[in-house]
Parts: sequence; structure tokens; C-alpha cells
Amino acid sequence: MATCVLIDLQEVDLKIDEMIKRWRITDRAYGNRDGLKKREKQLELVQSKVHSELTSHRDAELIVDGIRTKITEVETKLYGGNVRDHRELQDLDKELTFLKRDGEIQELQALELLDVLEKTQELLSKLTKILQKDSVNWTLTQERLVAEKERLTRDLGKLKTHRAIVAKDIARPALTLYERLRTPKAGRPVSKVERGMCTTCHVSVPTQLEQKVKQGRQDLTCNNCGRILSG
Repeated sequence: MATCVLIDLQEVDLKIDEMIKRWRITDRAYGNRDGLKKREKQLELVQSKVHSELTSHRDAELIVDGIRTKITEVETKLYGGNVRDHRELQDLDKELTFLKRDGEIQELQALELLDVLEKTQELLSKLTKILQKDSVNWTLTQERLVAEKERLTRDLGKLKTHRAIVAKDIARPALTLYERLRTPKAGRPVSKVERGMCTTCHVSVPTQLEQKVKQGRQDLTCNNCGRILSG
């Protein structure tokens, strides 16, 4: 029985191994929302920041409004003509000066807070659009992954059916040896003999051993690398 069928089986198994690897990668990717979760977390943090900055700005505006109200009250007393006491008028004038200076400082702080808030809101808008785009892309990717898994499953089934057909032409002892060597030989338990050499380890194969391989023996191994020899 030809030994080349062992090479055929090995090639089929390598394709199956690769397909299983691709299927597992696809399966792990399916439903994985890590990227979206990271983006959502980032968006939540910026939303929280906007809320905090908005509160700070509103508080600053309330302080400014309070100072303006107080300024109006002091100006009314100072210029309304009801207060005639010189000392009291001086005190009101000093208070008005202080309130105006404090009002300018508070207005400046409110403007600075507004500037920070607007920049954060701009960032929030940008991140929201990015998340929306990422969500659409994620959905499309999931659809592609489903289709890919289905295709790989079909192709894997065909390969396994073909493997069973190929394996029928291999003697049971040789097949058992092949299966035993698959893992330790990293999925390549079979090596061709060409020009009197093992094509894997490149060590010469004894002539008598090579002749037996050519005659169809399927259970002969390389004296050096231990792989099953195939003609």
C-alpha cells in the first residue's frame, strides 16, 4: 500500500488544525464587547465630568447673580438720597467698591469654568459620535463573524469526511503510530524521503530502509527525527 497516503492524511490534518484554530479565534471574537465597553466607560467618565463642571458653572453664576443683586441694593442706598450720614455713606461706598471688584473676579472665574465646560462638552459630543460609529461597526462585525463561523463549520465537516476516506487506505498499525506521533511532532509526524534523505531533518536514510518505504511499508520511521517515512 502506498506510503504517500500518509502525507495526504497529514496535509488534511494540517488544514483541519488550521481551520479549528480559525474557528476558535472567530468564536472568541463573537460577542466580545471589550472594545465597546472601554469606549462606553470613557464616555461615562466624560459625562460625569460634564455634569460636575456644569454644576460648578451654575454655582459660579449664582454667586455672580448674588453679587449683582447686592451691588444694586448698595447703589440704591448710596445714591437713593435716603442715607445722609457721611460715615454711613463712606461705608456704603467702600462696600460697593469691594462688591464690584469681587464681582469682576467671580465673573472671570465663571467665564473660565464655562470655557472648560464647553471643551468637555465638545469632547463628549465627539466621543458619542465615535461610540455610535463603533456600535454600528461592531454589529456588522458580529454578522460577518456569524457567517464566518458557519462557513468554517461547513468546511470543517467536509474536511473531516475527506479525512475519514483518506484514513481508510492506511493500515491500522501505521494509523495508530501516526496518531501517537502527531502531538510530539507538532502536527507533522510524516516526512518524505527524497534523494535518500529525510526531508525534515535532512539526515540520510539507509538504502535498505528507503527500499522498504518505496515498497509500501507505512510504519517505518526516520532513525534521526523519528517521523514516519513516506515515499
